Amino acid sequence: MKQTHPKLLVIDNDEVFNFIIETHCRSVAGNCQIQFRTRAADALEYLKSISQDDFPDIIFLDLNMPIMDGFDFLKAYYESAFPNKARIFMVSSSVYESDKTRALQYKDVEDLIIKPVSKNFIQTLIGNYN
Repeated sequence: MKQTHPKLLVIDNDEVFNFIIETHCRSVAGNCQIQFRTRAADALEYLKSISQDDFPDIIFLDLNMPIMDGFDFLKAYYESAFPNKARIFMVSSSVYESDKTRALQYKDVEDLIIKPVSKNFIQTLIGNYN
């Protein structure tokens, strides 16, 4: 059976942001597969523990998290050499152009999005998988 909606992994310690993402995704595509991790290290362990078939298509990655930030996650992500690659969207409340420039140096990072993420963005993103 062909997958009609992408699998998402949201890595963010902001519960409000996580709620917004889930609400937008569920309203756009009720059967979205979404996993949440509030710590980047936990997200890495999750990715290492799942099969290639369960690997997320899209990762929303918060730039600023305690202990391991988004850039630390990306370094470990690439060092882990996962056979599958996800489309990565970094998210942040930062408006510094240097953060965006740095984020876009990673080949799988498509954009750095300023929070909050709009429903229209989610609709366009998920709509590309239908």
